[in-house]
Amino acid sequence: MEQKEKILVVDDQIFVADSITSMLDWRGYQCQMVYQAFDALDLLARESFDLVLTDINMPRKTGIELLHDIMKSWPDTAVVLMTALGKIEDAVEAMKFGASDYIEKPVNSEQLFIRIERALERRRLLIESRQRKEYLEREVQRQTQQIHHHYIATLDILISTRGFHDKETKGHSRRVAA
Repeated sequence: MEQKEKILVVDDQIFVADSITSMLDWRGYQCQMVYQAFDALDLLARESFDLVLTDINMPRKTGIELLHDIMKSWPDTAVVLMTALGKIEDAVEAMKFGASDYIEKPVNSEQLFIRIERALERRRLLIESRQRKEYLEREVQRQTQQIHHHYIATLDILISTRGFHDKETKGHSRRVAA
């Protein structure tokens, strides 16, 4: 079976983290789990993950705070937030700060897989779009340099052909071009 993307599951409820990790492992994802946001940040500093699936309500550092840290340091990582205490304000705030999606607990496995795939596809498209933009910027710079080179070469040719008729004009044209 082909290995899918790497997912980090962050939930302070060990049973929930273990259950979700097992479901994702079964679907072929490469999964790791931690039980608090600080451990997630430590792991993210050492390894790259395609997606972080995190609970919102955790002690010491919330999932929203973790989202802020991830978006700041690892903007190519997709983040899906989960909560048992679903408030529309949390969902709006999460999406405003870069979350890919928001899921209410208890998590339905099929809904989870669909949302994870959608978040990963969005991530792929954003990365591809950024890479395409960077390529186009490099290409524009290369073409601009090439146009500049051709412009200078054209001026040199014009100056040299003008000088064939008149030595005085040739010297004047070279001085003007310089």
